[in-house]
Amino acid sequence: MTRIFDRSYFLKWFNAFYDDKGIAQITKLPIVSDRTDMQIVHLDGLALSRAWCMRSIAKKLPANHPVKKIFQVKAGEFLKRTLPNVTSGNYGGDHWLASFALYALDSW
Repeated sequence: MTRIFDRSYFLKWFNAFYDDKGIAQITKLPIVSDRTDMQIVHLDGLALSRAWCMRSIAKKLPANHPVKKIFQVKAGEFLKRTLPNVTSGNYGGDHWLASFALYALDSW
């Protein structure tokens, strides 16, 4: 929606779409319990995707919006925790996580 709506309409949409429970859920870092499990390692991709999206959303929110700072901080935390896993030496994530990392880093 950050790409489709202009800033004012995006703000109306965002405020109607997300509630406190949704914000709490999306800002919770997905935990990969087993990096050798080819399914569970996809949670690293989810973390990178969330970082990318939170950062993109934060750019569209006004400076005084209460979620802006939360998304900026959480996006940084997600990147800090997940980027080392992009080159962990496990094929389950290494062969595709770099593309998600680039999207997340490009949004900075």
